[in-house]
Amino acid sequence: MPVLLGRGIPLFEPDGKLEALTLVSAVPFKGGVVQLTYEKT
Repeated sequence: MPVLLGRGIPLFEPDGKLEALTLVSAVPFKGGVVQLTYEKT
């Protein structure tokens, strides 16, 4: 269930390139879901 939040420069460009990302945090939940937060580098 990926979700991208925020405004500004799109993460995915029309040509299919993906911005470089760095993992900032990983928070596990009891149900087995892990919330991953990344920042653009």
